[in-house]
Amino acid sequence: MPLVAAGCSQSDDTSGTRYELGALSVVPTDEPYLCEGTLSLLGQEFVRVENALGLSAQMPVTAYLGEEAASDCTSTDNALGCAQFGTEGVTIRSPLTDVFAHEVAHAVRLSRGLWGASVIEEGYAEAVAVGGFPPAPRLPIDPRSVSPGPLSSVRDSLGHADFDYGMAGSFVQWIRTTHGDTPLRSFTESSAFSGTASQRSAENTMASFESAFGQSLTDAESAWRQQGLAGVTTPRYVPVPSHPWDNGVYLRNTLDCANELVRGPSTQDGIEYGFFRIATRIPETSAYSIDFRADPGLVFEMTARCTPQDGVVPADFQAFVVLAPGEAATAMLGACEWAISVVGDLSIGGAFEVDIAPSQPGS
Repeated sequence: MPLVAAGCSQSDDTSGTRYELGALSVVPTDEPYLCEGTLSLLGQEFVRVENALGLSAQMPVTAYLGEEAASDCTSTDNALGCAQFGTEGVTIRSPLTDVFAHEVAHAVRLSRGLWGASVIEEGYAEAVAVGGFPPAPRLPIDPRSVSPGPLSSVRDSLGHADFDYGMAGSFVQWIRTTHGDTPLRSFTESSAFSGTASQRSAENTMASFESAFGQSLTDAESAWRQQGLAGVTTPRYVPVPSHPWDNGVYLRNTLDCANELVRGPSTQDGIEYGFFRIATRIPETSAYSIDFRADPGLVFEMTARCTPQDGVVPADFQAFVVLAPGEAATAMLGACEWAISVVGDLSIGGAFEVDIAPSQPGS
């Protein structure tokens, strides 16, 4: 996607740098710039959440992103992030975590004048944040496995904010999987989520719920608690661009912030680290040779992203491989997805080659 703002060089004065990603403007608060891979992922996440909601933003959305961004939220002293409506658009303040997708859901709905009972709004934002950047660890929660906690009743929580976000998200996720997105969108875009304060009353919310789903909110809550979230799974890993496995993987690339496969920066001890990262799926558990040739200062990392669906891995399975430039290794790698990363200082960068292939007998 085209970017209005450049700023991938440390020598640039990037104070207040703003990146235009379609309907989304991004302003980093903790770093002097953002790499192309990070911006691409943010843009993809924005569109993914819009698609999950079945809505597109109707006002400009500006996201201030960084660990300290939420300190400017006005709603609470301990907010992880926030979305705020203003005369010129909607503002998001969030770290670069699953909180971003959650706040995007709020921002898109606010841009269309939609807002209602907090327990539904927060539950909806939690539900659509799953599977994005990175996957939300709070879902799914099976209501059969935990006590009700603060969310003693969805119905009773309609009029105030005393509820558990994870349980609220679990309830909305149950609605999505049981009834589908169409009635959920009808419900969350009804008069109970727009118009005057009286139209957004708890009574109207319950009436709109029954109209959309053909059952009362009380009955739906009972069914959710009895049925749980069987069959709903949460992706475990941050999305990574996929690279095909062709009897191995051969990469020749550079650690450069302008590279769409490079994410960052992540500043630690004054060094602005960048991360070249792809994922590949190894089809067979076996021994593989790994060869890393690179400029000084770069580090190769290969990490297993296996899930329970991949089955049992052998006892001698190696889940993590680290190599310095010029090093090679032979490792037992499981039949699952693997993340391949090259990490280094963005001010230095460098070129690298990675060669992964089935190990030959005697090698």
